Amino acid sequence: MFCGRVMCYSLPTKPRFVRPMPKIKDLIETERFLLRRIEPEDEALYVAIHTDAGIMRNAGGAVEESIARAAFDRLLKYAELPDLKQHAWVISSRVEPPNQSIGVAAMTAHGADVELGIMVLEAWQSLKVAQEVLAELPRHAFGAHDAQRVFARHLADNLAGAGVMKRLSFELMPDVPGSDKYVGWVMRRQDSSALDGR
Repeated sequence: MFCGRVMCYSLPTKPRFVRPMPKIKDLIETERFLLRRIEPEDEALYVAIHTDAGIMRNAGGAVEESIARAAFDRLLKYAELPDLKQHAWVISSRVEPPNQSIGVAAMTAHGADVELGIMVLEAWQSLKVAQEVLAELPRHAFGAHDAQRVFARHLADNLAGAGVMKRLSFELMPDVPGSDKYVGWVMRRQDSSALDGR
């Protein structure tokens, strides 16, 4: 079910519990890509990405298949929560070839901050997928989740990743969570107007 779709019910004879509408959008569109909520049938894509040493070289390295499958199972459970803990979308192309699944994007809550992440199949890595998707996700984080800051991190030698974040007007993050092998980039709510028109 997509966020925003209204379900109509006839008045029941007994009160029924109606699950609150989640704030997390199940469908996000950009000019060239469609991000849809990750579903059980996306497990193969998720596992393939996270066990691929080439794709994961700038994100801490590939993991074993069992670890990737366990992470996927947790992600599906988190996606059912009404508020953001961790949420992921499959990225599909809206251009040629259409409807091809090309990667995964995610948001993870860290208190009032939200971490953004994106992993893209190697064939699409030079086509500015990350730049286009990461220009849209902060708007959602600041809007639906009321985040005060959004951030992303990558290994220090990922110069392409650093270039993307600079072009999106993110700033170097002094308080990067996790290992000191990562470089972080942050955008504050009050600075999000820099994304207008992108």
